[in-house]
Amino acid sequence: MDINMPRLDGLEATRQLKADPATRAIPVLALTANANYEDQRQANVAGVSVFLTKPTNLSDLLGQLRQLAPVPPVRRELIHLREKGKHSHASGR
Repeated sequence: MDINMPRLDGLEATRQLKADPATRAIPVLALTANANYEDQRQANVAGVSVFLTKPTNLSDLLGQLRQLAPVPPVRRELIHLREKGKHSHASGR
């Protein structure tokens, strides 16, 4: 969620998500150039799960996303099998 979106800023969008029982459980990752303590506090009050500042390290972003939305075990196994198949075909097996 970008905190500085036009029309509806990310904090208000997060508040609306968290106010609706159908979307309340969706985790929200805030990515913003606003790096001060008050911005982070307001994001936490709005219901933001993770607060990252720009520029951010890609591996940090991906790690946070994996924690917020982990891949279910069945899907993880399918990904593993697909990757294993790619490597088998590449090596001529």
